[in-house]
Amino acid sequence: MPLARDGDGAWTPLAPGAILPFDGGVIGRGERRGGPAEPGELAGRVDGRGADDLARLLRAARPDPLVLRYAGLDLDRRLARVREAMAEGG
Repeated sequence: MPLARDGDGAWTPLAPGAILPFDGGVIGRGERRGGPAEPGELAGRVDGRGADDLARLLRAARPDPLVLRYAGLDLDRRLARVREAMAEGG
């Protein structure tokens, strides 16, 4: 579930397929969008858990220092700059 902070600081999914089902208050239960995909690290950690577990993980999340370097850019430009920097070795 790739997430990023948008311009107002709220967490937002980076792709429609990144949205996990949440039926009956359980993450991972229900209909999935976007077809089959390999779950990411965070999705695997919250599968079968409740919203409070996800909220705790998000509050504890710390940005990658490379991403912080470009935090003032909009999401698309930030991603492009981070990719460029990674290709150049950081």
